[in-house]
Amino acid sequence: MSALKLYPSFIKIRFLLKFLFCVLPHATCRIPAAICHALCKKLPLAPSSWNGFTGALMANTHPAQLQAILPPTIDAYDAWVSSREMSPARGGYVMPLLPGHPDWMENMSERRLQMTQGILALKHVLDSGYQPSNIISGGDSAGGYLALGVLAHLHRPRPTSEREEEGHIDLQGTIKGFFLVSPLSSFGFTAPSYQRWFSAGVLIRSVVDKWGQSLLGMALDVRQTWWGNLNAVGFILATGGYEEVFSDDIHQLGAMLRKHSKGEVTLYMENEANDGPLMVFAAGRPPSATSNAITDFIIACLKV
Repeated sequence: MSALKLYPSFIKIRFLLKFLFCVLPHATCRIPAAICHALCKKLPLAPSSWNGFTGALMANTHPAQLQAILPPTIDAYDAWVSSREMSPARGGYVMPLLPGHPDWMENMSERRLQMTQGILALKHVLDSGYQPSNIISGGDSAGGYLALGVLAHLHRPRPTSEREEEGHIDLQGTIKGFFLVSPLSSFGFTAPSYQRWFSAGVLIRSVVDKWGQSLLGMALDVRQTWWGNLNAVGFILATGGYEEVFSDDIHQLGAMLRKHSKGEVTLYMENEANDGPLMVFAAGRPPSATSNAITDFIIACLKV
């Protein structure tokens, strides 16, 4: 058997050992702490307990190990489509994945091209004929960071590759709206919300630091004047939870955007942990107030 075939099994064995001797002991501390914090703050107990376990898992597990044990994205998508009796949208592909595809992606990932991909995706939409006033973009957590990066590029365009014209966007007008859900916006780690002893959230400083190593440039880690006269977007919504480590940074981000954006900026905070809308739907619960606020924001943007 080739080493390539043995590698996933090796990762799973390593994960099992780490789960038994690192994750579970950590979880026995984090889950009771999350429950106590949830009771004090009147948060839902079940999601808080799950966040305590997930936080212990993320703090002690390498991303490669999680990828080895969790089902692939396509399986999750197929299950979701099947549960709704829908036909999957596969695009126009007629050939399966070739070995050259992952080699190519690996080569690009070494250059940290997440931001370039986000910029080129928006450029593709614009080049397809859609008007900026009909476009609403956004993201959650690290996706919020990516959305902020695209917004920064629209505000002060910079080369995205050796070919400067590749990522150039000649924006005729303003993008209708951006929504930022629990956005990662600073690597300062000095905000009081990072210093809580007890937390009902998933993320802690060590996890943000470890999982964010491939990210470059944070919205709050530059002089605020850099964002002066921001006029690339008409409406911005930033949401967050009072119980997440990003809480204070999100407040600061909202204040900074309100001060420097020519568009309308709304900050919406709720008594929840990181990425509340995702956690609500992952737990099979009804949409939260934050989820509804995002939906209302999108509808309001489209009506203007």
